Amino acid sequence: MKNPFYALLIVVGSLFAITAFAYGVMTLHAVRTVANMGPSQLQHPLLAWFKEYGSLALLVQLGILGVLTFAAIGTDSYWDRQGSLTESSPEQSGE
Repeated sequence: MKNPFYALLIVVGSLFAITAFAYGVMTLHAVRTVANMGPSQLQHPLLAWFKEYGSLALLVQLGILGVLTFAAIGTDSYWDRQGSLTESSPEQSGE
């Protein structure tokens, strides 16, 4: 059987990459706005959300990635045994 934690790692890792990219865009936008026009300019709601919660979102996602990584590595032997049992069961019932 395949380890389901690897699929979760792909999903959460992709989400983390998107969040990190958006946080970087927000930071770059904030630097350019302050340098050129001042903070009175209207801000996109997503950028405003990242300004408020971006650091927390990145830290939470990083924590989830860490837990999923340890879970995937820690359960590899279990999923390998389950796969071996599933593959050997049809052979034994045919004898």
